[in-house]
Amino acid sequence: MPLCVVFGIAFLLRGSGLNYRDVERRQLTLTGWLLFAVIAVLTAVGYWWLQQEFAELGYR
Repeated sequence: MPLCVVFGIAFLLRGSGLNYRDVERRQLTLTGWLLFAVIAVLTAVGYWWLQQEFAELGYR
């Protein structure tokens, strides 16, 4: 889910001019790595939040 949200917003804001990868070298650019970091943080926060919600509801 975070992947779709982050890249969706990035493409809405920058359009096809979003340079997140280097096609020739098949590597991420700095922008790509920053987007990846945002995705990783959002995924970790989402996991933590769901764990808290389930624990509050009595699931272990």
